[in-house]
Amino acid sequence: MNEEDEEFERIERESGWRKRQIQESMKQSEVIDIAVQAGMAKEIAEVNIDIVEAFAKLVADKEREACAKVCDELHYEVDVYGAQCAAAIRARGQA
Repeated sequence: MNEEDEEFERIERESGWRKRQIQESMKQSEVIDIAVQAGMAKEIAEVNIDIVEAFAKLVADKEREACAKVCDELHYEVDVYGAQCAAAIRARGQA
C-alpha cells in the first residue's frame, strides 16, 4: 500500500465514511416515495417494489459511475486523490 492509500484509509476511518455509506442506502419507503414523485401510483409502486427497487438501483449505479469518472478525470488533470475519490464513490454500490 502506498502513502496516498494509507492517508485515504486514515481519513476514511476518522470520518466514519463506511458507517455513513451503509446508513445512506435507500429504504423501500424512500424508493416508493421517489416513484410516486415521478408519477407512479403508490399502490403500483408497492405491488411492484422489486421492479421499482431494481430500476432505482440501476439509475443510482449509472449516476455513481458518472460521478466516479469525474473523479478519475480530476486524478489525471489536477488532484492525486481523484483515484481514491473515484474508488470511494464506486464502493458505495457495494454496500
